[in-house]
Amino acid sequence: ASDVYKRQVNILWTLQGSIESIAAIKDIKEKSLSLGLNSTIAGKTSLAVGINEYLVETFLKSIMLAVILIAFIFILLYKSVYLGMISMIPNILPVLFGGAIANILNIPIDMSSVLVASVCLGIAVDDTIHFINEFYETSKEELSSHEVMKKVYDKVANSLLITTIVLVTSFSIFSLGHISLNYNFGILTAIILTSALILDLTLLPILLRLKPTKKTKPFSKGLTILETKLENEMKNEIESKI
Repeated sequence: ASDVYKRQVNILWTLQGSIESIAAIKDIKEKSLSLGLNSTIAGKTSLAVGINEYLVETFLKSIMLAVILIAFIFILLYKSVYLGMISMIPNILPVLFGGAIANILNIPIDMSSVLVASVCLGIAVDDTIHFINEFYETSKEELSSHEVMKKVYDKVANSLLITTIVLVTSFSIFSLGHISLNYNFGILTAIILTSALILDLTLLPILLRLKPTKKTKPFSKGLTILETKLENEMKNEIESKI
């Protein structure tokens, strides 16, 4: 049997980003295989990169499951598939927008980025619930769609704005630090929450106005009563002639 030799090699580097670290570890593994060596990379960097890869791989699955469950709860709560579907649009788009900004700013997708998406999704859904719930209750009144939306804005717009300003200001403090994880967390959270508020106050009302309000019911009922009254008058007139 051939002898098996084991060697430990310590490598020092100044790489900080997960993308560069993953590429370097991959190059080391490929170089080892080309030399006929069976190598195992250990250490804090390898462990952190492995955790990041696992989080990124499971992130899409978890975020999609959360979106489906939230939409299902909306459908059960408001008894409307339409409201359940459109309720997630103002919540998903800000997360996607934040991912695009992260790509532009060369911010790596790591543990802090995944945490940003989950935190912002929960906060954005909370604002959407306030807006849709007020719209749902106000639409029960005999008002036009314009009057309904104006009343909803008067009740919830200021509260959503103040809440978002407080949250954005608080999370932005993280961007003042020198640690890249905290800096990225603060910047992305502020961007996503701001875009979520804008969509809740602009796109969401447009989507809600596409859904017919209950204003049509009194009209339909009144039309039916009028038709019945005319029909009875015609019957009475015919009977009197006979």
